[in-house]
Amino acid sequence: MTTCDVNVINIKQGSAVVLNCVYQDSEGNPLSLTNIDIYTDFINPKTGITIFAASTIITPGGGIGGGIIITNSALGEYTIDAGNSAEWPLGQMPLDILYEKAGALQHTDDFILDFKKGRTQIKSEPSSGTNSFGN
Repeated sequence: MTTCDVNVINIKQGSAVVLNCVYQDSEGNPLSLTNIDIYTDFINPKTGITIFAASTIITPGGGIGGGIIITNSALGEYTIDAGNSAEWPLGQMPLDILYEKAGALQHTDDFILDFKKGRTQIKSEPSSGTNSFGN
């Protein structure tokens, strides 16, 4: 079983979506990923369209946006790299992670990625001759 320390993960739209994960037992002890296949997909809750999907079978070592990358199999550590979220919808996106071992399936608890609009914008020209640093 994998657990998430938080139920909601806040992400600013346009940021890279990278989740560092650990496959573990119900007591929080890491488990080996040997012979474990990992799957996930991020589905737009408003349209039902998949905006990112990956597995260790389809994208071993990473695919578009990186995919699922095993970082330490013995300690159950892996990363889900879903790339840039610039075109992803604002709002909450529930998801989980699925593990398969010898045909047996196991899901994580649901967690939510909450995409929010960024406040800081890059401007090509300063709005005045000075900035808050006195330059």
